Amino acid sequence: MNPRLQLATVSLVLSYFAASASPRFQFPQHTNLALIALAVLSFGWFIVEEVRLIRGLDELQRRIQLEALAITYPLCILLVATLGLLQRVITLPAGDLSYRHVWPIFILFYFVGLMIARGRYR
Repeated sequence: MNPRLQLATVSLVLSYFAASASPRFQFPQHTNLALIALAVLSFGWFIVEEVRLIRGLDELQRRIQLEALAITYPLCILLVATLGLLQRVITLPAGDLSYRHVWPIFILFYFVGLMIARGRYR
């Protein structure tokens, strides 16, 4: 893995957990907002480094990444739409199905898409 991508990943993980944990420490609101902004900027940096990495891949690897994302995106929409429809008729547990808890499933969907795409090109 590219060192800049590794650094962006570490920055993203650390800043995300710092922003997530900050309300527990009862920091002033401006500090919490600054930590959230740092996490968002770190995520942006991570995306930029991911795009750079993908642009440097050969054509087959780019195609695999594209197919993985083509599988991931509809799965994410399906999950969010399903939760939205369910929420109209039942009360979903906020501690388990809020946005903070659902987004890691998107990452799982990406790896499922990646496995499917890689299997197709073997």
